[in-house]
Amino acid sequence: MRKTGFSIFVFFFVFIFMTFIPVNAEKIKIKTIDGVQVVLNPKNPAPPKGTPAKMILKEELSIGEGEQEEEMFSQMTGVAVDNNGNIYIVDREENIIKVFDSKGKFVRSFGKQGQGPGEMNGPIGLRITPNNELMVEDVMGQRLVFFSLNGKFLRNLSTAKALGLALVRIDSKGNIMGQQIVPAEGKLTREVKKYDNELNPLFTIASHDFPNILEGKIDLFDLVFFFELGKDDTIYYGNLKEYNIEIFN
Repeated sequence: MRKTGFSIFVFFFVFIFMTFIPVNAEKIKIKTIDGVQVVLNPKNPAPPKGTPAKMILKEELSIGEGEQEEEMFSQMTGVAVDNNGNIYIVDREENIIKVFDSKGKFVRSFGKQGQGPGEMNGPIGLRITPNNELMVEDVMGQRLVFFSLNGKFLRNLSTAKALGLALVRIDSKGNIMGQQIVPAEGKLTREVKKYDNELNPLFTIASHDFPNILEGKIDLFDLVFFFELGKDDTIYYGNLKEYNIEIFN
């Protein structure tokens, strides 16, 4: 089968200080509402004096343009980087994970198509957990597949009871956060939820009705929201339609 090469870029940031631009920090408003600190930012950026005001990206590394088959990709759907700079890339079409060192040199690959231990069937996401395990979202297999960083299969976790679970994150205690599709009163709802390590729901962070495509009621802002885990398992949630970022303990 002929493969098509794709490129993955690693950028480093070059900041330019622009001290001649007036700082509009006074436009930032901070309030306390029901005991929660709320920061209201102005429409235009207002960086504090002496901080970077502009960012320039320069290409540092390109992967996927080599002549060897092991260096190429068919359909990349997930990328992760460990503390040593090693790069892990999951290929959905090939059902394989390829590993490159910090210089972009191919190191090894593991995984294959199937339903057995260490096998995948349509992986769409890849994360390194706080316990330094490699977690793969195996969508067609309705499970999460866990490997060690050197490619050893560790275990599977079924996602059958969390319909449509995607964009999975795992905190330091093994709790799971992700997006789930929930049928309710004749419609579909997307929910960002937190679960325990066996996918029993703990609480819901946000809930959005899924647009009815058949009726032509599509709002692109309803389709996009983001969430991430930060330091001390803090949860960050962003909704484009509401123009805000919410932070949860």
